[in-house]
Amino acid sequence: MVAIAAHQFLPACQVRRADAPLLRRAGAYPAYPHGGLATAVSSKGELRPENGPVVVIVPGWLSESSQYRPMASYLRSKGLTTLIVPLKWLNWIPSLGGRSVRPILDRIDATINRALNEEEETFYESADEVLAYTFSDFFKEFINPKNGAQLPQDSSIKTNETTFFNISAKRVILIAHSAGGWICRILLGGKVPYDGRVYAASRYVTALVTLGTPHVCTDKLTKRNMDFVNENYPGAAEAELGVHYICVAGKFVQGDSQYGGLWKDFAWQSYELCCGRGDVWGDGVIPVDCAIGLEGAQHVILEGVEHFPSVRDKENRKWYGSPQVADKWFPLLASLTSQEKDIGLESSAI
Repeated sequence: MVAIAAHQFLPACQVRRADAPLLRRAGAYPAYPHGGLATAVSSKGELRPENGPVVVIVPGWLSESSQYRPMASYLRSKGLTTLIVPLKWLNWIPSLGGRSVRPILDRIDATINRALNEEEETFYESADEVLAYTFSDFFKEFINPKNGAQLPQDSSIKTNETTFFNISAKRVILIAHSAGGWICRILLGGKVPYDGRVYAASRYVTALVTLGTPHVCTDKLTKRNMDFVNENYPGAAEAELGVHYICVAGKFVQGDSQYGGLWKDFAWQSYELCCGRGDVWGDGVIPVDCAIGLEGAQHVILEGVEHFPSVRDKENRKWYGSPQVADKWFPLLASLTSQEKDIGLESSAI
């Protein structure tokens, strides 16, 4: 496990988590004591054993948590405790058109909060559980997504409450697909508020792995959010706080505008939105250069890997989370969890 000294983040025993969202799950409310970090000391004053980092999978744009269950199962088989941010495609609608992604950020933050607070044996029963989400919740988020995700009415969390907790020895590895990657870069940032909130997740995140994330994008609809993250948290912005950045890109198809094949034509249009050119190589949605366009990060380019999780294992087509593909980038996580030096991966075919 990667254990990072508390003084690298904030003074010991002074991590403020009172503002962490406490989102309700269907049928029950999770028991997060005051929304704070799990302490490294038990109620009896005994040190808890360190069980290694917890992996939190962040779905991509308009994707649902259920699409990532096979990848979560794979990571669990490798010995990593794994949670998926519980999202339905409806949760993304309030953020469409370049609007605020705070509702998504709050849900990621709530999942991390859960990973740091709950005991490991409780994860698997509801790791992919969908949050209770009413029409009223949807309407409020759609009207003004800058207010973030809706909280339970009886939540004990007070946004103006100041509470301090011991820093947990547990750390989190974020594995973010597609747009989830640049959204997590906002989450890590601890200096400039995004729509009224600073998340500063670098205090307890040891690595961010992005899978087919457009770190560079010229699409006008994403300009507001992309400009924010690239101007305020450029490159591997939180590396000095101990966060490892790993960018994985897929080299699956070259764009073609001649209408010779539907998939190549779609790739052309998508690539052109990202980088202004359609005749480049990418995973069918995101060009390689955009997916590895994060200065200071470790880059991995994988041949024959496409973007969408829905194509997994169909007609021998593989996406980033397919076992044969994950085997290519998993060693990087293994090196982090065992405190070994990072290892490099060159472009390789699947």
